[in-house]
Amino acid sequence: MRLSLNAYNTVKEVKDAFSKAFPYLKVEFYSEPHQRGEASSPHKRVLPDTILIDVTGIMKEGEINIEPNQTIAEVEDLFQNQYSLPIQIFRNSNGTWIETTKTDNLTLAAQNEMGQQAAQITAHVKVGYYED
Repeated sequence: MRLSLNAYNTVKEVKDAFSKAFPYLKVEFYSEPHQRGEASSPHKRVLPDTILIDVTGIMKEGEINIEPNQTIAEVEDLFQNQYSLPIQIFRNSNGTWIETTKTDNLTLAAQNEMGQQAAQITAHVKVGYYED
C-alpha cells in the first residue's frame, strides 16, 4: 500500500486508507510518541478531523510504502521517525480494538489474519435458546 502524506491530509483520511488495506487493523494518531511495547495514553489521542501538520506541529511530506510483511513496530517507527507522526496500531479482537503492544514483532499480515479469524469465530458462535 502506498500512502501519500501531506500536511493537509486529515487523520481520518489516513486511517481510512490504512483500514481499507488492513480491514481488521486500525491506526490511531497521538500527540506524543510511545516507546516500543508501551501503550499510548488515550488522553493524547488525536481527533479524526485534525490535519497531519497539527498532530505534532512539524511534518515531512512524502509517500510511505506499507507492506503486509512489515512488523507493527516497523510501521509505527516509520510513521514516527520519517514523518513525525506518533501512531499506535490496534487489532480487532471479537469486536474490541486492542493495542498490539505485546505483539509489535508480528507482521501486519499476521495481525490482520488474527483479527479476521477472531471475527469468523465470533460470527460462528451459536446463541442458545431456552424454553420456559
